[in-house]
Amino acid sequence: MKGSMPSCIANISSLIYLNLLDIENMEGPIPSSIGNLSILQTLVLYDNSLNGEIPPSLGKIQSLTYLYLYSNFLTGNIPSELGNLSSLVDLDLSSNFLSGNIPSELGKLSSLKYLILDSNLLSGNIPFQLGELSSLDSLVLSDNQLNGSIPISFGSLPSIRGIYLSLNNLQGNLFLNVFENLTRLNSLDLSYNELTVIIKPDWVPTIYFDGLYLASCNIGGIVPPFLSTQYRLSELDLSNNSLFGNIPDWLGMLPSLGSLNLSYNNLQGHVPSSLIIRDLLTIDLHSNMLQGALPFSSVPTSNMELLDLSQNRFTGFISMDIGNLLPAIRFLSFSANDLSGDIPSSVGLLQSLEVLDLSNNKLFGKIPSSITNCSSLTRLNLANTGLMGEIPYHMGMLSELSSLHLDGNMLKGNLPSSLKNCSSLQILDLANNLFSGNIPSWLGQFSELMILVLRSNKFEGHIPHQLSNLSSLNVLDISHNGLIGYIPPQLAALKSMRNSTVGSSHDNDGSSYYYKEEIQVFNKGLEMVYVSSVMLLITCIDLSVNNLTGDIPLVIGNLNSLHTLNLSDNGLTGEIPRSFGLLTELESLDLSNNKLHGILATKRNWRRRFIHVLDEMAISLLSRLTNR
Repeated sequence: MKGSMPSCIANISSLIYLNLLDIENMEGPIPSSIGNLSILQTLVLYDNSLNGEIPPSLGKIQSLTYLYLYSNFLTGNIPSELGNLSSLVDLDLSSNFLSGNIPSELGKLSSLKYLILDSNLLSGNIPFQLGELSSLDSLVLSDNQLNGSIPISFGSLPSIRGIYLSLNNLQGNLFLNVFENLTRLNSLDLSYNELTVIIKPDWVPTIYFDGLYLASCNIGGIVPPFLSTQYRLSELDLSNNSLFGNIPDWLGMLPSLGSLNLSYNNLQGHVPSSLIIRDLLTIDLHSNMLQGALPFSSVPTSNMELLDLSQNRFTGFISMDIGNLLPAIRFLSFSANDLSGDIPSSVGLLQSLEVLDLSNNKLFGKIPSSITNCSSLTRLNLANTGLMGEIPYHMGMLSELSSLHLDGNMLKGNLPSSLKNCSSLQILDLANNLFSGNIPSWLGQFSELMILVLRSNKFEGHIPHQLSNLSSLNVLDISHNGLIGYIPPQLAALKSMRNSTVGSSHDNDGSSYYYKEEIQVFNKGLEMVYVSSVMLLITCIDLSVNNLTGDIPLVIGNLNSLHTLNLSDNGLTGEIPRSFGLLTELESLDLSNNKLHGILATKRNWRRRFIHVLDEMAISLLSRLTNR
């Protein structure tokens, strides 16, 4: 079925159950006549492309028990009339674009067990009347724009099992013991608000959590002692809370603990042995001040899938037996520590590994050829580790690879032709090495490549015109090499630099776990570090410090989404193209140390400004030309 939701359905007065789940291309509004289905009990319209507002007429269907409208494009307010649905048990309006306040009338739904409104644009205070929902089992309001304080009435929900309020703008002080009378509560998520959660040091709760998520809740102090009583706790997130002191030994003795996140704190000392011998599923301790030898270096952990110890002060070697110690690992990061030694060849035994980050350490030796056996790898970061030698010839066996960071090493030789098999590459950063030979033309085959950085190597020969086939490319940096010849006019065909909008980040592409990418790009004369969330919001071409000659192609002016263009320190001649006036998004332009002449014309909003340029004169437009 295609098209809009058929209004004729409202004429079937005997209809009790209506399921239009995932109908291909079903769009348009929900007809207001749907309120005529007076004995309807179940309405399933999720996973479609419905838009417009939720019809208030739904509030007339007194028999309605289950209402599922999630994952559509619905807008407008939640109708207060839904508060008349006295039989409603399950209300799911999540993953839409609903706005305005949560109607207080929803507090009248005495039969409601599940209220799920997450991933919308809802704002205002949470109505205290929701604390009167005596049958409520799960309250999910995450990922909205709600503000104000958490209603004290939430401490009186007798049937509640799960409260999820993360990713809002909720404020104020909240004593965690306000929930201590909720004897059925087993999952609480208050993360990423503006709350200050206060936990009394002598509090001994009478409730037992399965999942407790208090990231960015301004807790401070040591790891809260009350957690030692939580024998049912399976998931704990206390990240970004300015916690200090040591990780307590008792944390590793919690019998049900399977996932632990203490990242972005100020924790010190060693990782307790009690935690090491536990076979947890995920451990995230990154961005602390932990020290000593790497834990998990002698005891096998057969179930662990994520281990992030990055940005700490660990020293010593990576265990030569790591491939046997972490057989199920999928995400492994030891980056930004003080590790030394070789990358163990046993890493090739990690068949489930998707993300490997060993960057910013003091490793040495070669990239082990066994790494090509990690066939599930999507992200590989070995940047700034002191590696030498060549890229393993069979690196192309990593066909699922979406990002490869080898920058800041002493790698040499030609790029192995097997890399052409990595057809899913989005980021390739080989800057600051000793690679030589020609830039291979087969790089133009990577249709998904967004970032290509070959800066500061020993590449020679011509710029291959096949790079113009990189339709997704946002950053091209091949500066500081020995390239010769003309700038290929075909580069003007770079599609992502010709459109008014550029790509969005791909934080989760190809991996089951979030991974923050970083690249270094020279912009406005400075080395800028861009992270995942913004790196694809820039467009850049840097061909500086080579031996390029000839005229600048006029058609470069067609790259109207370009933010940075650096052609400095070459042997370019001729007139500065007047077409540069079409580069209306340009923020930084450097043509210095060439043999150019002429006039640089900029045009924006019917205005024209002329900037005279003499031979060998630097041009650096450090603010948007549109504002000049």
